[in-house]
Amino acid sequence: MKARLPFAPDELAAVRRPLASARLLPVAAYANPDVLAFEMERIFHRAWLCVAREQDLPVPGSWMLSHATPAGLLLVRAQDRTLRAFHNVCPHRASSLVRGERGRFARVQCPYHGWTFSLEGALIGAPHTMKLRNFRREDHALRSLPTSVWEGFVFVRPSGDSPSLPRYLSPVPEPLARFDLASLVRARSVEHIVRANWKLLAENFAESHHFPYVHPELNRLTPYGRSASLPTRGRWQGGTMQLAAGVETVSMDGATHDRPLLAARDEVDRGKVYDFLLWPNLLLSVQPDYLLTYRLWPIDCRTTRVVAEIHFAPGTSPAKPCATQDVFEFWDRTNAQDRDACERQQIGVESGAYAPGRYAEVEDGTQRFDQMVVQAYLGK
Repeated sequence: MKARLPFAPDELAAVRRPLASARLLPVAAYANPDVLAFEMERIFHRAWLCVAREQDLPVPGSWMLSHATPAGLLLVRAQDRTLRAFHNVCPHRASSLVRGERGRFARVQCPYHGWTFSLEGALIGAPHTMKLRNFRREDHALRSLPTSVWEGFVFVRPSGDSPSLPRYLSPVPEPLARFDLASLVRARSVEHIVRANWKLLAENFAESHHFPYVHPELNRLTPYGRSASLPTRGRWQGGTMQLAAGVETVSMDGATHDRPLLAARDEVDRGKVYDFLLWPNLLLSVQPDYLLTYRLWPIDCRTTRVVAEIHFAPGTSPAKPCATQDVFEFWDRTNAQDRDACERQQIGVESGAYAPGRYAEVEDGTQRFDQMVVQAYLGK
């Protein structure tokens, strides 16, 4: 049965008006399980989803679990070094195939009845099936999904009706396309559970209006009044934040401490932070000396799993706390502030006392994201 939206299309019309007269998404968009079911079917299952970095799967047999779907996706580096993605579901009796988050194995074995699969997903062992009629192992292989890589990021496509990854990403906005993101090394990965709808987190990322009130430390480094939207097309949106005078980067003291700058293929303004959102749930913040990324995974309509990662240029030593700790500490504080703000929003959205509000004049990025949501709701 197809998921359906609990509101009529005309309720979404206010989001599509010019900013000066527009309103935010209907309340049900943030708090109704039917809406999330629709979003999973019409948005997440039809998109290329960023699930990992190539460094997560360095050698044949390396595996990790992604929470991109309710059951999870099993990512594997096969013997031929290609990347494979499978639903974390055994075709025998639907058990999860792996426990834990990552590891290494020579083959995949279901912990329930011992069905065994090659790293390529072929069924190579199935106890007590020799006498079954018309049982063919090739009919019971793991269900694989298309995978592709962009700038070191691993993407998976849950459904088969999306364009290729290069077409999905095109055109990659300037100046993001100038940075050599593939060379970066992830130094930290942290998961947060936020008691708020995933769209509230994306809307929050798309504006800096809240900086003076929620992030006084961040606003000192990148004053919200010096932000600007970037022209983008396709599935991207973006903006810039100008660093304050004397500030080298976004960290506890605003200094790079001799960390190497991110490599660029062309000239870029090193006095800015570049923020981008790739539809539907990948957020990238390009700092002068590191890359900050977030992946937003809905758990339910009121809860989101956030994977926050920090990537540095080669030559930065995570083994030296002074080289990275100032960045980690800054974003631990900032992420906690955002978590609190979004959880307060969720309470208000569900209070019964809220009707869709108005966008502020500087919240064009938030409206742009909401318009992308509406386009998906309407099938456009």
